[in-house]
Order: sequence, then structure tokens, then C-alpha cells
Amino acid sequence: MTFTINSAPASALKIKFRSPYWTASGKSVTVKINGTAVNISKVDGYIDVGRVWSAGDRGELTIPSELQVSRCTDNQNVVAFTYGPVVLCAGLGSESMTTSSVGWGVTTATKTVTVKESININSPTGPV
Repeated sequence: MTFTINSAPASALKIKFRSPYWTASGKSVTVKINGTAVNISKVDGYIDVGRVWSAGDRGELTIPSELQVSRCTDNQNVVAFTYGPVVLCAGLGSESMTTSSVGWGVTTATKTVTVKESININSPTGPV
């Protein structure tokens, strides 16, 4: 994630970023300001970056991800494969699908759907 400071007070200011649960195990979140790595601290589930900011400062927050198997909370026998916050696949039923005869009972979609590469959010409060 990148961010740019448009205006800043003359005194030090701490910016807090949520530290997500899905960060890759054994890897650390890194923050660079204007291309230089800076020290961060994790406090109460947040990543704190404190400094005297200047207009035009450009920050880069890197949160390493890894492939994980996540069990569904309502049924521990069901899992989804995730990469960071993104669900890669999950059991979504078999409506409009057929079973192929490839060998392992693989289920394949029978209709073409358009996959979006981005989602536009027109609400200042985020998705509803």
C-alpha cells in the first residue's frame, strides 16, 4: 500500500495502520518513507509510524501474505484457501455446474462469467 502526505503539522504525529491477522508467519510488516525503511512498533493490533511528517512524504507499507487454509467458523469440515485477505476458492455449491470425467470428480463451471479486476466504491464510508 502506498500513501502520500498532502499536509502535516509541524510537530510529530503518529499514524496507525491496522495489523491484519493474515500476515505471513515469520515475516514482518515493513514501512518505507520516501524510499527509506523506518522503525515501526506494533501496539494493540496496530502498526504505529510516528515522526515529523512533511507535505509530499510518500509512504509504502508492505504486508507479506502467504497461502493459507482457513476453516469456516460455522463448519470446521469446510475450508477456503486464502492469500492474505483474498479468498481464492471455497465450496460454493454446484448450481450451473457439471462434473467432468477427468478422474477425480472435478467440478467445472458450465457458463462463462466476467471476472472484474477491481471494485469501484462510490461511498465515502466504504462498501455496504
